[in-house]
Amino acid sequence: MMVLRGWVVANIASGLAMRSNTSGVDSRFWEMNAIWNGVNLAIAGFGYFTAAKLGADDSVSELYQEQMGMDKTLLFFNAGPGLG
Repeated sequence: MMVLRGWVVANIASGLAMRSNTSGVDSRFWEMNAIWNGVNLAIAGFGYFTAAKLGADDSVSELYQEQMGMDKTLLFFNAGPGLG
């Protein structure tokens, strides 16, 4: 999650920099890139704090159940509430 966070911050910074150096459709593309990386930053933060609260004594089954819950959450947000 720390590596993802680093990439996200770099992408937000480059997106905002490129947005200010371009115009029209290109400017909007870089703006969209920065905004979506804000979403990625939220996902990375959620994943980091979720992983930090897991104990070393958790069983493989508990970790698997936690992962399945995260997969379902991300599927809901990516596919939309119509599939819920």
